[in-house]
Amino acid sequence: MSGFATARKILGSQVDYRMENVYNLAPKTFGKFDVVLFLGVLYHLRKPLAALDSLRSVMKDGAQLFVGTMLIDEYFLLPQGNPTSLESVNPVLKTSRSGRPILATRSTATSRTVSRRTNARWKSRSRKRSSASSGSAS
Repeated sequence: MSGFATARKILGSQVDYRMENVYNLAPKTFGKFDVVLFLGVLYHLRKPLAALDSLRSVMKDGAQLFVGTMLIDEYFLLPQGNPTSLESVNPVLKTSRSGRPILATRSTATSRTVSRRTNARWKSRSRKRSSASSGSAS
């Protein structure tokens, strides 16, 4: 039994679990909601603004929308309006020169060694595949 089904049973809820394309949401089909949770979806969508329009169509006036998405930038605004960086909030959220988040650990040499080994294995496998496919073409 899924977590949703378990909660539904314990609470005696009549809520239905449905899987649907976000662009197909319509008040006629689904009704209108007081609270909408849209977590971990937005950054996967080709047309995120269309998805938000679709969500709005199934929200009651004054409803609340909670959106959880990936943090793309290393800088953000604090509730008081002051800009800050991820690293200043928590050193574990330090970003690399490319702007990608990295974990700040005591032993960065170990992670570099692992990356080099992984890259070497990947290159070796790629060469093998490449030579195998070029050999079969002749």
